[in-house]
Amino acid sequence: MFQILMAGLVVEIRNRYSYVEKQCKDWVCLQTEHADIVAEASEEEILREQTRARFAPSLELCESICIYRAIARELTAFSAFVMHGAAVELDGQAYVFIAKSGVGKTTHTKLWIKCFPDRAAYINGDKPVMRWQGDRLFAYGTPWMGKEGYGCSGFAPVKAICMLERGEENQIERADDAVIVSRLFHQVLLPEEASEMELFMEMMDRMVREIPFYVLKCNISDEAAQLACRVMSRDGVGEYAEV
Repeated sequence: MFQILMAGLVVEIRNRYSYVEKQCKDWVCLQTEHADIVAEASEEEILREQTRARFAPSLELCESICIYRAIARELTAFSAFVMHGAAVELDGQAYVFIAKSGVGKTTHTKLWIKCFPDRAAYINGDKPVMRWQGDRLFAYGTPWMGKEGYGCSGFAPVKAICMLERGEENQIERADDAVIVSRLFHQVLLPEEASEMELFMEMMDRMVREIPFYVLKCNISDEAAQLACRVMSRDGVGEYAEV
């Protein structure tokens, strides 16, 4: 058993295997009497996760997956949720990229790191925690960073959210509400309890109303990152652009 500080919350992890503790080493904090969230996975849950996987993951890895899912289920009470996406910090602000699997979130965000080497860094390359605090939405790094391991324990306020599509030419435009809603709910973990759904939907509605969403059709050139950065960093000035 150990505790981590993640997304401003003390999370107590009651683990069976050492894998998850090693994974969380940069987030481990001093033990406290009170934890905001307590997460653990039963042997049955771990075995079920292993059985339904496409490949043959270790029990240690399966426990880690189950524990993060357990943490995610508790986040609604803290105005937070897990988003399947890649969060990059640039000049103190977070840009979050979401897409269908295989479209190229990692490829595109790596271009940001390449094009802005002294300004950009990964917050989380796979599943950041998004949390409303006061009047701002923040993207937080977590120990669960995807197979590439891109991320850190930092955080930043969210400037914009970008929905990626493949394209031969680079084009970006503001997304309308219908497009946002049709894609957003494929990238978040919905609460299991009906009692939490109202609060969760309020968070989603607030995010759609207050955070600019964009659709970026892009190739894998440096210009794709430069265009996206130029448009999204300007608070929506120039809602459509092309390179």
